[in-house]
Amino acid sequence: MLAGGGDTEQSLFIDKELHLTYMNMKRGLQMKNILVIGGYGQVGSVICKALSHFYPKKVMAAGRNIEKAKNFSLSMDGNVLPLELDIYHVDATDEVFQSTQLVIMCLDQKNTSFVEKCIQNKVNYIDISPSYKILSSIERLNTKAHKSGITIVLGVGLAPGLTNLMVKKIIAELDIVNKTDMYLMLGIGEKHGNDGVEWLLNNINDKYAITEHGHKRKVSSFTEGKHVDLPKQYGKRKAYRFNLADQHIISKTLEVENVSTRFFYDSAFTTNALAILKKIGVFKLLSYKHFKKMFVKIFVGTLHIFDKLNIGSEDYLVKAEVCGERKGKEVTIESVLFGSNNTAITGNVASIIAMKLIENKYASGVYYSEQLFELDEILSHLDEEILYTYEMKVVNEQVRGS
Repeated sequence: MLAGGGDTEQSLFIDKELHLTYMNMKRGLQMKNILVIGGYGQVGSVICKALSHFYPKKVMAAGRNIEKAKNFSLSMDGNVLPLELDIYHVDATDEVFQSTQLVIMCLDQKNTSFVEKCIQNKVNYIDISPSYKILSSIERLNTKAHKSGITIVLGVGLAPGLTNLMVKKIIAELDIVNKTDMYLMLGIGEKHGNDGVEWLLNNINDKYAITEHGHKRKVSSFTEGKHVDLPKQYGKRKAYRFNLADQHIISKTLEVENVSTRFFYDSAFTTNALAILKKIGVFKLLSYKHFKKMFVKIFVGTLHIFDKLNIGSEDYLVKAEVCGERKGKEVTIESVLFGSNNTAITGNVASIIAMKLIENKYASGVYYSEQLFELDEILSHLDEEILYTYEMKVVNEQVRGS
């Protein structure tokens, strides 16, 4: 007879690692697979590694390149399994759906066909894409997801993701919200590769609609520069409008107006150079495939040179600044979160939300992270290897009209 009460299975194991092993074995007998599309990529591999610790041999790194998937599986001692899968050439009746309980999408999709197949097969779904074009398309599947009884979570990562949750936390402190500004900084020293460069070039010519004081107007990425105060190690920087998804998302989910997102690199030189090139019209040439390929090569080559010269860092930073009213006073509250390795924190956030969907039942339908979760519950579960700084403070408070 064991004394002390509590969970008998828990008390049988003094050693935490032994208990974890036992619980993993128990879960393994009961659960289906976790399918990570693009699981051998930069962010996908972080997600696979984190989840395989809790669900060994239940995490599948899927993608078109089976050799990369196999090599990654070997590097994970077989705790992550490889799977060859082309999301554009898989049938809804494929057995992969029958053996899967959760899909985590780490690729930018051309359409929602794969998501719809997940819905048909009652498979929960998470998407880390920063592109509002695909996210807004998935939003429209809400009724289908609800009828199917599955949960789809979008806006998972740094931005959108943590930025949305940061704004949500600030808004809870205010009676009225008048204006919300968000900022994203990425380090040019991080290994972005072609994907990161193409993401920038694909969005740098974007024209998109914003609403200011009840009136809609069109703006363009990398215009309307604005100086922003940052923690002392970064000082004051100039950031530019960018068509990031979070500004579009929180306008709906948090019902706020006058929202903007601006972007900049840790290298002021790089940010300013891009702004100048945009202003003089150089990026108009991106509409020609030949020039776009040339730009990608030049940009990637420049980043490699910067890396050799130790120019730039792997730092990331997100800042939310909300102006509103509280108890009759005009108030500005800001929060900032910064650290090193955007890839690691993005993957870690996704793995935390994945575990929540695996271990708990949430309402069916399509949701963004801020509609289901709180900032504190995500940050408190980040891997201890993820080093970051988070601050939230009131920067201005005065009686209205003074």
